[in-house]
Amino acid sequence: MIRILHLLPTSQPGGGPRHVSDLMWNLPTGLIRSGLVAPDGPLRNEIVAAGFPTFEADLHRLRWRTWRQVVRAALAFRPDVIHSHGKGPGLYGRILARGLGIPSVHTFHGWHLPRRHAAWYIRLERWLARRTDALIHVAPSEADEADRLKFRPRQSWVIPNGIDAEYVRTQAGPAYPHEVPSIGCMARQTDPVKHIDHLKHAVATWGKGVLMLPNSQAAFRPDFYRLIDIYASASAGEGLPYAMLDAMACGLPVVATRVRGHTDLVRHGMTGFLTSPGHPHEMAAYFDKLADPEARRQLGENGRVVIETDHRLDDMVRRTADCYRAVLGRDR
Repeated sequence: MIRILHLLPTSQPGGGPRHVSDLMWNLPTGLIRSGLVAPDGPLRNEIVAAGFPTFEADLHRLRWRTWRQVVRAALAFRPDVIHSHGKGPGLYGRILARGLGIPSVHTFHGWHLPRRHAAWYIRLERWLARRTDALIHVAPSEADEADRLKFRPRQSWVIPNGIDAEYVRTQAGPAYPHEVPSIGCMARQTDPVKHIDHLKHAVATWGKGVLMLPNSQAAFRPDFYRLIDIYASASAGEGLPYAMLDAMACGLPVVATRVRGHTDLVRHGMTGFLTSPGHPHEMAAYFDKLADPEARRQLGENGRVVIETDHRLDDMVRRTADCYRAVLGRDR
């Protein structure tokens, strides 16, 4: 039995928490035992209810109280591997694993830093990466950026986010008919990285469709995708966005900015269109290319095939388990 302790910076809805939840629920329980350290929130409550060992700590902040909480959690759970997710947990988890003499695995899930902090973070991450047994990248573009920044772990794995596409489509239900094209984006509207203002500007510039944004943020909202005809994102950067995976699994074409994460999913002219960041008029022009229902259907169908082929949940889970075995020196 391999014991994996996950460290997560938030339990609120989002890609990182969904990723960890999918791993904990789907890794073979007869071979791998999972535990979680995270702040209070919906995901942690769900994991507690499911009976997984769970510990509370605010991993967003660097403080002695959090160190004590994380150490106590590790001593109680006695992990074979610590798997950290995101910046704060990446610091706590990798230093703790080194102190305990056990392997560490870290997943970025994308990174977005104010310029004034970027140089400091890069230096810290280079130091941490040399003490990391495996870095897992959720997208090839993220791995390329880590290599460019000279993050040098002992092992580097590219394991794209994966979903159960058939389950997503079943939960979404049949598409809702619209008189005019409906454009949607599943994102936190207050997050400046998502640039919802640029998206609103693009839809207004086009003038032939309506923009739909969810009135609540949830980790999984498949019902939203049956209400829209085009999925769009003006984000300044991503890991590998689950919302876009879900949308493509539901057969929706995508218009998105040409940034990390988006470029790994959207094949320009085949599954959707990539636009220059910060250019709403260019995005509006691509919306116009998708005004034709047949064009939307064809690109959406191409995207569905990509998700079913390259982004399967069982592949993500299997390769993550392989990574754990590799850092422990066990046969796969």
